[in-house]
Amino acid sequence: MIEGNRFMVPGTQSLDPVLCDPYARNCRWCAPYTNDIDPDTKADSHIDALEFLRMQESNFFHGVIFDPPFSEGQARRYEHGTANIYTTPGAIRMQMNEIRRILKPGGYLLKFGFNSTRHANLDLEHIFLVNHGGNHNDTIVSLWRKGYYQLEDF
Repeated sequence: MIEGNRFMVPGTQSLDPVLCDPYARNCRWCAPYTNDIDPDTKADSHIDALEFLRMQESNFFHGVIFDPPFSEGQARRYEHGTANIYTTPGAIRMQMNEIRRILKPGGYLLKFGFNSTRHANLDLEHIFLVNHGGNHNDTIVSLWRKGYYQLEDF
């Protein structure tokens, strides 16, 4: 749930959940767990997103923001080697596996992109459509929740 400009984890009183953003650019909402491969951004680390996710502790985060470059135009803005992960074989699967691992049971994934493709062991809670107007593609924002009882959590 969003209260003002702060995220609140349902079922808790906390307005300060631990969040992670592997493609943060200059967004500081998830500090100190922000990453962007571009060293000219304000992210806390500047490594490949998959490597960043693999370094995180299991079942640690209340939420992950997943907003990678999802078009060729966005990928070209990254001068330091980021590709369009939606066209890189296996990239989404590997990153989603790591996101499921680092999310606490009941944690949320907020995903931005041009699709709402289902992800194993994550339940779709909401879909939002952001219209950018004119000749621009809409952005699909989907909110996913990790179930409480999964064998790999025990």
